[in-house]
Amino acid sequence: MPDQQDRPSAETRLFRHVLVGWDGSPDSVAAFRAAVRLVAGGSVTALAVLPHNHQPEAYLDHPVREEDHLREAFESARAATAGSASASVSFRTAISAHVAEAICEYARDHACDLVVIGRHGQGSVLHGKLGHVPGSAAKISKLPVLLISAAA
Repeated sequence: MPDQQDRPSAETRLFRHVLVGWDGSPDSVAAFRAAVRLVAGGSVTALAVLPHNHQPEAYLDHPVREEDHLREAFESARAATAGSASASVSFRTAISAHVAEAICEYARDHACDLVVIGRHGQGSVLHGKLGHVPGSAAKISKLPVLLISAAA
């Protein structure tokens, strides 16, 4: 049985800066929680990638933007982990038509050690159960990618 000396301390953890793909879904919340547990003393950034046209004409009738909903969901997840988190956490947005590429580019440009993405794919014979964005990110990322599912 290993003793406590064999366990990695917060200072020796491999992941100091983790990027979480954020869309406010239960799987992205599970990914965020996993990232917070993995990083002790480092940072976790939740990145929401918005399409180029993220303010459609309907915005004029109902001025609640998608970004606001995503930020509110993030703040709720952040509050739920506040007591157990030793990592600093932040929320960022990017605008791109290519979500997986934007996530991987952000991770590279900001010296992240790990990308964590909620799996939330429905699954099929051709596409498996990863979902389009997580599957694409796992294929193109130069960093390790951890896929998380909220389903037990």
